[in-house]
Amino acid sequence: MPRAPSRIGFVCESCQRTASVRQMRRWRGECRRCKGRSWVLTIDYSETEVETSAVGILSSLTLGFGWYSTKTSTNQTTVGGVSAEVGQHLTETRSNVALRVVEYLRLREHQDLRDRGAQPCRKCDVLYVPTSEKPWTETGYCSKSCAAQDGVESAPVFQASEADESKPSMITVACPKGHEFSVLASFSGCLRPCTTCGEKVAVP
Repeated sequence: MPRAPSRIGFVCESCQRTASVRQMRRWRGECRRCKGRSWVLTIDYSETEVETSAVGILSSLTLGFGWYSTKTSTNQTTVGGVSAEVGQHLTETRSNVALRVVEYLRLREHQDLRDRGAQPCRKCDVLYVPTSEKPWTETGYCSKSCAAQDGVESAPVFQASEADESKPSMITVACPKGHEFSVLASFSGCLRPCTTCGEKVAVP
């Protein structure tokens, strides 16, 4: 589940005036200063970490109580081009503002991916952008794992030419000691060890 924002605000794209959730609701999405109707949505996420010291831990062990300090860090996400109608919809019900904002961000992210050519994975339905550097994405899968679960090879598949089809898939070779063994035709021109004695043999 996505984290709930710690603070939500708006900035008018025309005059840079800031607006709280309450003001956006009262103004019905229209900037009070310049009558602008396009906003930047700002979302803050705060995380508090507890920091302990050796003295505090020792005090807790010996006296039964200790002390600690806290450190709060904040990350901000901004989304531009938020219309007055969207801003009004996000803020019209006070108790649902955070939930609506999180859902709006998810929909915007999905739309951005679709604009870049994203498609849903055949296995898990997650949106992803196909790339030639990852062959499995061009066959409908977001990851090697999803492709493997459907029994699809992650390596690219090439159409065999007539010359390739005429070659046997396996070649039988013999080492200097007379041991015969089979190797893949793709090893032609390479040295392969005998499966019996380990002597290396040139594959024709």
